[in-house]
Amino acid sequence: MSKEGAKKEIESLLQEYRAVKAEGTAKRYSEEDTIKGFILPLFSALGWDIVKRDEVSSQDHIKGSGRPDYNFKINGITQFYLEAKKLSADLDDEEHAKQVINYSWNKGVTYSVLTDFEGIKVFNAQRIEKTDLMDKQVFEILCSDYITDFETLWLLSKESFLERRLDAYAEKHGKKEKSVSVVTVVKKLNEDIQWARARLTESFEVCNEKKHLSSDLVGEGVQKLLDRLLFLRVAEDRGVEPDTLKNFLREAERNQSENQTTHFQVMISKFRELDTIYDSNLFSPHPFEEWEI
Repeated sequence: MSKEGAKKEIESLLQEYRAVKAEGTAKRYSEEDTIKGFILPLFSALGWDIVKRDEVSSQDHIKGSGRPDYNFKINGITQFYLEAKKLSADLDDEEHAKQVINYSWNKGVTYSVLTDFEGIKVFNAQRIEKTDLMDKQVFEILCSDYITDFETLWLLSKESFLERRLDAYAEKHGKKEKSVSVVTVVKKLNEDIQWARARLTESFEVCNEKKHLSSDLVGEGVQKLLDRLLFLRVAEDRGVEPDTLKNFLREAERNQSENQTTHFQVMISKFRELDTIYDSNLFSPHPFEEWEI
């Protein structure tokens, strides 16, 4: 659908909304009424196929967080979680915002959307260094501005996500770190790998001194571990794997508080699972999995 077509559909929705307000029946609208009557039609006008579950799914379970109302995806990769409230809900209630931000944060998804149709709030859930909700809020728009400020509303369209316009907007307004050049990324990645290789080598050698490990075996173990982590990160980025690395990091943090399970032990346990999935030499058992670190 063209932007003009979308604008006409949204104008029609706004007419329906104004009629409901004029009749004084808005307070009777439940969350489900609001979703079916206004919120899903709004996002449909913004180009999302609300019928296809692989694009817009509802009530997906997120371990440790609950079930967000909707998950908006492109090619199976979540773009944002949406929490819907009934007409006339108080979107300024911080608990509503924290709820939807928590969904996205736990899954490593950047954006969260909170709406009751009368207004929309968009948050960057990954700004973990920011504790104030206003620092996480990318923008807010009221339904009275959906047409007059249509370009802002259009940032939530499927087309905009395909073109990463919301990222550009967030970067411009200081709500997201700016993208860096490929050259800088490659250089930084190489630096990080060298740093990690040195730290891992030192740790394995010091912690396993009594095992009399050869330098070749230690080097092989370090490389195998780094290869696995890099493979998983690429697989996550391409949507082949879920957010495996963040998930087992958070699982380790939970376990550590309960039974002192280390991050390394949780990671090795995950590698054993992945070995059965990928059936490749990359995740096959290696002596480093039994070492101390």
